[in-house]
Amino acid sequence: HGVVGNRNTHKHSTTYTSDATGASPVSGPILSGVSGGALAVTSIALSVRPEDAMAVTMRIAQSARLEGGIFDHLHPRFSLVDRVEQELLKLTENMDEEYVIRCVAGGQLRIGLTDSGFFPFFRSNQHEAYLYVDEYDSIQEILAACILSSYVPGLTGPAPFERSVKTHPAITLANKHLKGMLQRGVVKNIRGEGRRHMLRDGSEFWDGGLANLFPTIDKDTILVTPFAGKFNNPTIAPKNDTAASFAYPLPRAMLAVNNYAALDISPVNMRVMRYVALSSSDEELQSWFAQGYDNALEYLTQSSLKTRFSTVVPKIDPLSETVVQPVVSQNSTNNVIV
Repeated sequence: HGVVGNRNTHKHSTTYTSDATGASPVSGPILSGVSGGALAVTSIALSVRPEDAMAVTMRIAQSARLEGGIFDHLHPRFSLVDRVEQELLKLTENMDEEYVIRCVAGGQLRIGLTDSGFFPFFRSNQHEAYLYVDEYDSIQEILAACILSSYVPGLTGPAPFERSVKTHPAITLANKHLKGMLQRGVVKNIRGEGRRHMLRDGSEFWDGGLANLFPTIDKDTILVTPFAGKFNNPTIAPKNDTAASFAYPLPRAMLAVNNYAALDISPVNMRVMRYVALSSSDEELQSWFAQGYDNALEYLTQSSLKTRFSTVVPKIDPLSETVVQPVVSQNSTNNVIV
C-alpha cells in the first residue's frame, strides 16, 4: 500500500506518506503509511538504510518460502507479522530511543489502522473505522503500530482464535501497546480527533488499508503505489503499458477505489497482485526495487526535485546483509532521489 506525500510549494519542503488523513497537516514533512507502507515510512523516519531494509525484506520472504512451502506465508505455522516483529526488534535494538522520539515528534510519522469492530463494512464507515497514530512515547509503540497496520487475520498473521502469547506474541503485545495509546487519547480518527474507545469491547486494530487505501491530506499529497492507475493526486507509480502492445487502442478498464483513485484492470496489476499475495524470489524483489527507483526518479526529474548523488541501485545479499553488486537502474542517470 503506497507511500503518500505532501509537497508544500510555499516552504519548498517535500512530504512523503503512505496514508495520510484529512486532518490539518503539521509543519514540516509528514510520513504516513498503512500496511507495507507503514513499514516503509517508519524505516525512513528511523533513518534505516535502504539496503538494510531491503535485506530484511528478502530474509522475511525467504523465511515464508522455506517455512510455508507451497502455501508460503498463508501456511498456519507461519506468521508474517511475528517474523516482521523479530526483524524490527533487531533493527532498532541499538537505537537511541530519546533521539528516535524526537525525530518523529510533531506528528511527522502517521501510521494508519482499522477498527476491526466495523467488519466487514470498513469502507462505508471510513470516517470512524479508519484510525491513525502520530504521537509515541517509545520505539516499542512505533513498532506496535507498524505490526498492527500490517495485520490481516488469517493472511498476514493468525486469526484471533489461533494465537497465544507463547506461539504468536506480536499481535497480542502490539494490541496491548495500542490500547494504552487509546487511553491516552493519541489514537485519532480521520478528522484528527482523539479516540478513547473502540467501536465494541474486544475490537482490535487491523491493517489500515482495509478502511482507507489511498487517503490524502490535500491536492498536493503525493501517492506512491506499486499499482498502475488513474489518480487525482501527484503519483509515483508504474505505467500501464498494456495498450501499447496492441495494434489498436483498447478501452481502459478500471476499478474505482475511492473518489480520487482508480486502479487499472490489467496484466500489470494482476502481476502486482500475485507478488502481493505470495512471497517473491530474491531476483523479483531486486527487480521491484529497481522499478521503484525508476518510477521515483522519473517523478522527481519531472518535478525538479532530484539531486546528483549516485547512478546505481544496490544489490543486496540478505544473508550477509552487505551490498554485493550494484545493479544499474534501467533509466538511471547521474542522479538519484534524495
